[in-house]
Amino acid sequence: MTTRPYKTISQQRLTHNSLGADVLKVGKDKVTRPRIRPHRLATHQLGRILLQMPELPVILVGGLWMMQTGLNVINSFICLTAIVWFLSRTFLLQHAEKLLGKSRYHDAAKYIHVALKLNPNNAKAWLLLACSASQRNQFDWTIRYLERTCYLEPNNIVAQSMLNAISQLVRKEAEPHYGFRFAVVETTYKVI
Repeated sequence: MTTRPYKTISQQRLTHNSLGADVLKVGKDKVTRPRIRPHRLATHQLGRILLQMPELPVILVGGLWMMQTGLNVINSFICLTAIVWFLSRTFLLQHAEKLLGKSRYHDAAKYIHVALKLNPNNAKAWLLLACSASQRNQFDWTIRYLERTCYLEPNNIVAQSMLNAISQLVRKEAEPHYGFRFAVVETTYKVI
């Protein structure tokens, strides 16, 4: 296994996301999320939705523009392009989920990488990629992908529990006197 840039989970610090809100603070033993102030909650949730679906403003504005000016080629082309972009990414992730269910982890990773090229801020794609990497016993990559998922979507409890479980597994795997291996990864994958 390759070494991580930090030795323990207490040395890892993720404090700010692209919206400027506190996302994740890692203590010595547990991962805690700071609460978002009530006056920032509305903009925070809207920003999260726009990170997950960047096509949404184009679809809404294009639809309103078509209602005001009537149906023409330019308006419909812009809206249809945004809708096709969104649907292609959604169908790629659905197909990758089916492949993960059939234990075809390498094929699923290919589809997930294509979906991440369409939108690198998609937390679901990062979570599916982490599941694929964990089933291939690539725990360093799994930790990186789960950190990215927690960074993009701090309310995702499945990603946080998987990150805690795999971090504990990697720490305990380094010590030779523990007799269990990979038991936690299988049960957290079943939760998804």
